[in-house]
Amino acid sequence: MAEQHISVTVYTDSGVFKGKLALSAEARPSDFINVPAQFLHLKGGQVNNASAPLPDNLHEMYINKKSIRMLTTAANDDARGAGAKGKLYPYVNKKQVRVKIHMSHYEISGNFHSFDEGSIHQLLQQQSQFLPCTNVNILDLRNTTSSDADFAALNMHNISAILRIDA
Repeated sequence: MAEQHISVTVYTDSGVFKGKLALSAEARPSDFINVPAQFLHLKGGQVNNASAPLPDNLHEMYINKKSIRMLTTAANDDARGAGAKGKLYPYVNKKQVRVKIHMSHYEISGNFHSFDEGSIHQLLQQQSQFLPCTNVNILDLRNTTSSDADFAALNMHNISAILRIDA
């Protein structure tokens, strides 16, 4: 099966990891991160906020999914998956719900996409560990730096509160 590597940023309490995630041609990051494996495998990359210097030849990283606060994609089309360039996923009508999410060390503003008229409750009943969010702004509360991403997968186990913001 053909693979494509997309650039991702993984936020944890111990640091921010950047690397390449290998996806099959049919996979989307939101589907892939919800696969029941304990570790996320990244190739290459860098680690910010590391307490000790890292080797120059860092080739692979394995990040425990329980420690992941969120994962974001670096490029616009990467959230649609490696197969998006030439293959359209079935269209499903969803309503965008603007939210502000609080989790340890981060405040995230973005859009959830709901099947039933914008019900956040419906989204929280899913069996997925990570919730997809689009048009994201991430505020790091430790140093008040802000960054934007087109897509983020948010770990439900690390969310303290979700506030619905009416537009």
